[in-house]
Amino acid sequence: MEGKILNLVRQIVTGYYKSSEDDKLLKDIAECFHADFSIIATVDINKYITSGGMGFNVYLKGEIANRIDINSCGFSGALKDTILNNRELIIKNYTEYENAVEEWIKAGVKSLISVPIYRGSILGGLQAVSTTRVNSFSSSELKHLRAIADTIAINIENETLKLKNKLLSESEEIHLRLIRGLQQAKEKAFDQWIMQSMDEVMKATNCDTAGFIMPDENIYAVTSTISKYRVLLHEVNNYVKSWPMYQLWLKHPARDYIPYGEAITTYNLQLSNNLKELGVSSGMFVFIKKNSVPVAIIAFGFKKKTRMSKYHRVFLQKIGTDLTLSVLAYRRLSDLSSLLSKTESEFIHSTMKFSEIRDIYTKGHSERVAYYARRIAEILEWDERQQSYIYTAGLLHDIGKIGIPDNILLKPGKLSKNEMRIIKYHAILSYEIVKDVELLKPIANWIKHHHERCNGSGYPDGLKCNEIEEGARIIAIADVFDALTSERTYREKKEYTIEEAIEILFNSHLDSTILRKIKKHLYDMRITEKSQESEELDILKEIENVRLSIFTKDYLTGAERLSVFTRHVNEMISQGQPFYMVCVDIVNINYINYMYSIEYGNRIIECLAEELMSSKHINHVMRSGADSFIFMYEEDNLNLLKQTLIQIEKSISAKFPREEPLSHLHSSPLYKAIIRFPDCGSDAEELIYALRNRIKEEKEKQKRRTLFLHG
Repeated sequence: MEGKILNLVRQIVTGYYKSSEDDKLLKDIAECFHADFSIIATVDINKYITSGGMGFNVYLKGEIANRIDINSCGFSGALKDTILNNRELIIKNYTEYENAVEEWIKAGVKSLISVPIYRGSILGGLQAVSTTRVNSFSSSELKHLRAIADTIAINIENETLKLKNKLLSESEEIHLRLIRGLQQAKEKAFDQWIMQSMDEVMKATNCDTAGFIMPDENIYAVTSTISKYRVLLHEVNNYVKSWPMYQLWLKHPARDYIPYGEAITTYNLQLSNNLKELGVSSGMFVFIKKNSVPVAIIAFGFKKKTRMSKYHRVFLQKIGTDLTLSVLAYRRLSDLSSLLSKTESEFIHSTMKFSEIRDIYTKGHSERVAYYARRIAEILEWDERQQSYIYTAGLLHDIGKIGIPDNILLKPGKLSKNEMRIIKYHAILSYEIVKDVELLKPIANWIKHHHERCNGSGYPDGLKCNEIEEGARIIAIADVFDALTSERTYREKKEYTIEEAIEILFNSHLDSTILRKIKKHLYDMRITEKSQESEELDILKEIENVRLSIFTKDYLTGAERLSVFTRHVNEMISQGQPFYMVCVDIVNINYINYMYSIEYGNRIIECLAEELMSSKHINHVMRSGADSFIFMYEEDNLNLLKQTLIQIEKSISAKFPREEPLSHLHSSPLYKAIIRFPDCGSDAEELIYALRNRIKEEKEKQKRRTLFLHG
């Protein structure tokens, strides 16, 4: 039998079966265990991401198929026991099993083995069932079934990760498609672009209708699978007033998002003809905010009942934010373009600052590049008009960075290959923004090709020296020279001397002919960075810190991320003072999510985070898992620590009473584990590893206690 099991596991790993729900897999499992049928109940990956739903696949052998309706009684009895309680079962005589299902008894089920499919959280259950004899399965067969379940769990986890990455990739692609609309700002083109953007939203979300309003910008747009309801208006009329999202806007709810059904009921919203005719049954209203103030609403409606999870919500919120920022940028560029003939210089500098304000580390970079480019052009004896062009190109060479997402532009570590692909797109975005502005057409290609290199290794077109316009080659040199000689706090060597910079320039596949002509001038060409007004700099740093928090804070709870937490722990260790480290984990979170919704579970997680971070005795709280947190307790007083934990548990229990899910099977709402420095490790990694093992042991102990108390 071991040989069959090993072969089966190997086939699962190597992709022999189409998925964890393949009928052939179910049949082979049944045959391996001499069972009459097998059951795999696994999360449906799409439903799991969006609603935490379960899906069933069953192999029924012979006439048993005519006697059991698995869809009507599948998630009950032993399968429900296994999944909800993460429990392995050998049921030797099914008729004596306390949770036996009447239909299964009538169908002649005699015995079964059942194991959870588990990988950090419950992903489903696996069973082999006999209708021919009692005592049909042994403990060794239970062990073999567990091995198969573990292998299936890994496959499910990989499928889930692929889908999450797909959602992230799709949202980034939508961002890029939206930003491509930032070209020539004409009102007619703007309306067309808005509706095309809404179509992109519908395509990405598979919704049946979508709406977008920005009252301060006089934008009121709705698109739908019914063509007569596709409309963009620039004023409020009776038709706009009939839209639920406009009615909701007037209510000013203090929410980031509201599910469709809740919004209609809670705020007594009247349905528009579009929603009535489509038969919309679910959806979401997402508020887009700027400085904590709502500036837009984006709405999504579905005919089919669709339950939104945090992944779906974040995906929709990101699309809405990107659309809002794109509209703002488009409108600002439109306004500026109309004033270009009168205030040309102010427009160019403002547009340049619009890009630079996104990255405080490059503040002033474009102005210095423009200065260096003009000086180089002067040395090369360009005429005054051409020198003016090259200066303008230097100011605008990085304007396309407005289209690069924050999580890539501000990433403190090394970029992935896909992130590098996206950030390189800024050269094309810069070109797209300026190419149709009449005054800027002569410099569009200089801007587009300032990252090209003479050996063909540059981007976006991989041009070689004789294919790159001289203006682009000049800007490339000015760009690299400023990057080397200006302070960059994020790199190990903050700035280079002129001699070091010249050596690097000659080894960077830039135009060596130009470099030889300007080499002696570089020593007196360098300018120091301008110091900003302190008030302006403080504001920019404050904005930068908020945007950088995507790398340091958990978006749902505000708790620290691992890299920040370990740094604080190691700083504490360096002081040599003893302290405690604690892990807390919410009991039965999978049961809560299943029975009461993921949103309800998130409320408990947020409540726990708030309690921990507001406690005056607790320092540096980190979210270490979906429903678990690790924190430092700097007082070397174990009794006081335990009292603090008791108070936190009481507070949570008071907000979620005993008749609600926190009371299910356990008197305490939290698993808890405590370790002490220096007793359990010498650095942050060792302490966290020890603490995670301790909480795992605590969970196993509670599980054994539950099994003892409940059969």
